[in-house]
Amino acid sequence: MNTVEEFIENLVKIEYVENMGSYGHYPFSLAAVTNNDQLEINALFLSGDVIAVYTRVREYVWKKAKRIYLAVDFPGVPGIQTDFVAVTAIENGKITSNFAIPYDPVYGTIYERITEAPFLQTLESQFNTCVFSQPGNTIFK
Repeated sequence: MNTVEEFIENLVKIEYVENMGSYGHYPFSLAAVTNNDQLEINALFLSGDVIAVYTRVREYVWKKAKRIYLAVDFPGVPGIQTDFVAVTAIENGKITSNFAIPYDPVYGTIYERITEAPFLQTLESQFNTCVFSQPGNTIFK
């Protein structure tokens, strides 16, 4: 998996989720190209456990993965009116893309990507605090 677009094409599916009765992206998706060029794909069934998501990404960052792609579904927030999938790309330990793919949870209509919103800035800040900081300087034990 060489690009965030390839990640989206292959793993980011906004589909009808029967047990939720609406459209969404579930399970959350994470793909990593390790430092020895092995592709590892993770399906994250975490029920909103943000710390578990950050922990998994952090494991790959500290193992020096070449590329990490993450897609997590969120409900609408201020600045992004409808449900959306937040997509984050990390290459060589730095965020290279961070955007939202908004969609209609009732009909599954996918809207134009959003690249600037307060929530996306917050998400990037959380990555900097929880994923990229030195061991011992985060919320992790």
